[in-house]
Amino acid sequence: MWLKSWFIVAVIAVFVVLSGCTPKAAPAPAKPVTAPTSAAPVQRPEDAAWDKVVQEAKKEGKVVSYSFSMAGDVGNAVSKAFKDKYGITLEVIGGTSPVLIQRIRAEQLQSQFVADIGDLSSGRVVELKTNNFTASLKDLPILKDRAPWYTHPFDQDPDGHVLMYYPNVLGIFANTNAVKSGDEPRSWQDVLDPKWKGKLIIADPGINQTASFLHQFFKKKGVYNDNQVKDLGGQFGKFIPGGQADFARALAQGEGALGVGLDQAGANPLIAQGAPLKALDLKEGFLGLPMGLAMLSKSPHPNASKVFINWLFSAEGLKVWAEAAKQATYRKDVPEFTPPAGKMDLSRVYTLKFSDMDDVNNIFNNKVVPNLWKK
Repeated sequence: MWLKSWFIVAVIAVFVVLSGCTPKAAPAPAKPVTAPTSAAPVQRPEDAAWDKVVQEAKKEGKVVSYSFSMAGDVGNAVSKAFKDKYGITLEVIGGTSPVLIQRIRAEQLQSQFVADIGDLSSGRVVELKTNNFTASLKDLPILKDRAPWYTHPFDQDPDGHVLMYYPNVLGIFANTNAVKSGDEPRSWQDVLDPKWKGKLIIADPGINQTASFLHQFFKKKGVYNDNQVKDLGGQFGKFIPGGQADFARALAQGEGALGVGLDQAGANPLIAQGAPLKALDLKEGFLGLPMGLAMLSKSPHPNASKVFINWLFSAEGLKVWAEAAKQATYRKDVPEFTPPAGKMDLSRVYTLKFSDMDDVNNIFNNKVVPNLWKK
């Protein structure tokens, strides 16, 4: 009996020893850990639609702007930057607003379309809209956000046909070679002094709207009464043909001592080059024209036009324009490149509204100012 018990104990002991010597099974291999994959960005329908506009624009390859604000060196700088960005050619045809609007009107009426964009004085662009020559630009991506703007481009035209992009300010500039420091007029009233008779110049009111804009400003702000407006006409020594650039050059070359109604767009590029011009600080303030731009409804290159305008109104595009034009813009994130001698106090600018433009056009078309200022 004891032998049997001993045998059972021995078997158990051997089993225990053998169990301890048996290698443990290797653990199951761990599953590889993979980084979570992020979902591919989903393109919004509006983004896809704009991508299509850009691709079609590149196929069109060209956009033509009839431009008051981008002639000469300004247009060259803007054209180069736009071409570098998109590979699309911008052709700028510069000129005065009255001349350019006549070309646009003739093209639209005769169905011989050349211009894509009208970049003119605000009154002229409103006139284009009134004649149903413009298209809405409310779908441009760059204009969806109001945050970057002091004044949003659609503020005066919620339909999105006439876009504002810079405040062109008109005042009185002096030729510093002809006007001694300290002797400058300090108000609009001062230029009625007989000592300035024959020393004032202005863009010819028969072919340029500057005097018509000023007439509206005088009326709205009460700068002059009717008799004083007539008296002002007797102070001019010359009416300068052409546009504001011609006006600025004439003043810089000494054709007058004071340029009445000269704007920053004409004067500032010359000031930056060293011309003897200086904006006067006038107590009654200044006239601001919200410069307008529109795409024409029968644009030959509609996609390229939209891409250009969308780029121009971006911080990148307006910085290129502002640096070349030496101007301020309505965007908060674009620096002002106005030279010191061309600065005016923007807090004292009276900006004409588009609703005033019918009056301006009537004043111009009915020759109200030329009739007052006959020589």
